Amino acid sequence: MYLSYSGYKTHWACPKSYWYGYISKPKLDVLENRVNSLYGTIVGTLFEQFYNERIWNTKGVEQQLLDRIPVAYEKALAKETRDGVIQWKAQDEKANYASPEELFTDVRETIPRGIRIIRHHRLLGMNATAEVKLDQWVQGHKIAGRCDVLMRRIGPHHDLILLDGKGSKHRDKYVDSRQLKWYAMLHRLMHKHPPDRLGFVFWRFEPEKAIDWVPCSINELDELQAAVLTTIGDIEKGQAMTVSDLSSLPQAFPAHPGDACRFCAYLQLCNEGQKFASLKPPTHTGTGVEDVGF
Repeated sequence: MYLSYSGYKTHWACPKSYWYGYISKPKLDVLENRVNSLYGTIVGTLFEQFYNERIWNTKGVEQQLLDRIPVAYEKALAKETRDGVIQWKAQDEKANYASPEELFTDVRETIPRGIRIIRHHRLLGMNATAEVKLDQWVQGHKIAGRCDVLMRRIGPHHDLILLDGKGSKHRDKYVDSRQLKWYAMLHRLMHKHPPDRLGFVFWRFEPEKAIDWVPCSINELDELQAAVLTTIGDIEKGQAMTVSDLSSLPQAFPAHPGDACRFCAYLQLCNEGQKFASLKPPTHTGTGVEDVGF
């Protein structure tokens, strides 16, 4: 079978969501609003071109990237509307932007900051490439991954680094170190060794705070690979259970209601998730008297 990091993470968080997203794939009455993904998709596209087209080695780098924003926007629209819709703030109060112009302003501010980040951390190398495909076959299964940037940095570092770019305003909220370890696992399978360093690049932050380096050991990669194969076995077992008897779905792909339910595109189909999402947080019942006992 085929398993990406997104699929692995989805199954780990909620097998029922995996069932909907990767197996049954039902047609939804209400599509997910993807407007908040546009910024990251545009910025990712521009810095992919920065590396793969070696724009960094030409004159007028900043202006070249700025000039490419409209085309990158159209490309992002096409990608994000494959399975979703674009609704601006007037239509959805949770949207980050009120208009394309507001989005463009944010992206324009990111370009010079991104270049400063690259200079500050010396994120350059003659073999620097973006959107690197790392797919590997393991025990007859295709484990897939595509990292944002892979390079051997220029001096004084000379280390092999693997990076993933993030466009979130909240640097710790939507970051999962397992994602980088997933890519490192695949790189190790492909080249017999993992990268020297793994890191997240936060494009919205100034250079001094823009990178989080993620430690990773060989043991962690071994444990992750074993967990991936266990997950594949669980998915295959669940598929076999539901082929002839869909009533076994709750056992084969159980729901794991939690805070992630409010972000799930399939909440509208999930009774367990709806019940959890409708619960009110508990009220404070303290007495106002300090308790110093044990």
